[in-house]
Amino acid sequence: MRVCLGAATMAAVLFAGACRRPVPPPEFRPVGDMKQMMNWVVDPAANVVWGSVSTVVSREGTEERGPDSDEAWADVRNHAAMLAEAGNLLLMDDRAPDRDAWTGFAHALTSAAQAAIRAAEARNRSALLGAGEQIYPVCLDCHQRYAPGLGPTMPR
Repeated sequence: MRVCLGAATMAAVLFAGACRRPVPPPEFRPVGDMKQMMNWVVDPAANVVWGSVSTVVSREGTEERGPDSDEAWADVRNHAAMLAEAGNLLLMDDRAPDRDAWTGFAHALTSAAQAAIRAAEARNRSALLGAGEQIYPVCLDCHQRYAPGLGPTMPR
């Protein structure tokens, strides 16, 4: 059995769908202020990414260090994902001091952290180092604008 809708019936269905009231976005419930957000989420996640690869030069020679197990690569990827999502959390109304530069920094953080996710998933130490080099200037520039004197912390 075949059912055909006439043009009038189709128009009525489309019109009814278009007349629905928009659903308001869900209410956000921030847990911490900006300083806490940086200390609890952004800095720890960034530090794992930044500290995940290194080159150590000593009298014995040069040693490349980086993740060397499934668990280690997953840890770096997970922290990069936290950092990428933190860029979205920074856009919450109560946290954004303005819409222009702040939004640009938040989006740049998310994009740079996504490069770290891709590098970790590809198990590419060089790309992971490059992603960290993309993340740092975003953090530095944002701190210089909104928190002068409080530069991003890096692992020692």
